[in-house]
Amino acid sequence: MDERPAVAALVLAAGRGERLGQAVPKAFVPLAGKPLVERSIRALAASGRIDRIVPVVAPDGFDGDAASL
Repeated sequence: MDERPAVAALVLAAGRGERLGQAVPKAFVPLAGKPLVERSIRALAASGRIDRIVPVVAPDGFDGDAASL
């Protein structure tokens, strides 16, 4: 049997990032125009080895559409 097990990746983005001193949580701070969490999700998706990506955010930490990342 050559079937590989499914692989899921958790992207931990629930922290507030208070020590960073930004107006938004660290995961949502833009780097070259894209939030850090988006960069992480895109990198995982591009690897071709991840079957499911689950962003973990605080209940009030995300008001967008994760499917659009």
